[in-house]
Amino acid sequence: MSIVPCKETDCQRKVLARGMCTTHYSYWQRANAKHELTCAHCGSAFTYCRKDKATCSTACHQAFTRGTDGWQGRAIVLPPAKPAKPKPPRKTDADRAATWKARRSLIRAAYEDNDWPALIEAIKASASVTSDGCWEWSRKSRDNYPVVVIAGKWHQVHRLSLHGKHGKPLGVLAAHHKCANSMCVNPEHLQPVTHRENVAEMLARNSLESRIKELEDALHGVCPDHQALNCISAAA
Repeated sequence: MSIVPCKETDCQRKVLARGMCTTHYSYWQRANAKHELTCAHCGSAFTYCRKDKATCSTACHQAFTRGTDGWQGRAIVLPPAKPAKPKPPRKTDADRAATWKARRSLIRAAYEDNDWPALIEAIKASASVTSDGCWEWSRKSRDNYPVVVIAGKWHQVHRLSLHGKHGKPLGVLAAHHKCANSMCVNPEHLQPVTHRENVAEMLARNSLESRIKELEDALHGVCPDHQALNCISAAA
């Protein structure tokens, strides 16, 4: 199928309407297809090639479309403005201090506030009570001793327990376990002693335990069915 060329001279493009291509038809329309219109802004009469032209000039167009949403001159209906969210008040130093205090653990709060009964109760709440009355610590330990971190510093819990019992730090004194249970934090099973007394008691206890074990082994070699050995086995 052959393409009908535009009737204008030296134009070989495809015909759109009236025997003319798109470009030449638009030229003809602007020159001949006139519509009598009224400017929506200034009210003056003017002619234009399209019926949907609303204003007669660029100035009237800018003035007319300012505050409108189209050629028809309809007023823009803006959505209701969202209420601005009130900004939270800036925290003061007192507010920050109160927030920090509220986030402390029970042990830390009691220790830093010098609330000794609360310190004892907080320590007991983190331990399990055995049949011997020991409060065995159920959380962190270091070197087989209960510990807790307060303000980035490690504290031995059995020392804190004695601290709470006496209402003052132990200082250079050691916290001695009378029950020989290093994980016990019961203040009634602890006593403040010097390091020399603590080491001497530990060595004496170890020596005594070693001596008992030696005697048990000797007795077992002589009389395996001896009543003393049976009592020890039953107790164990």
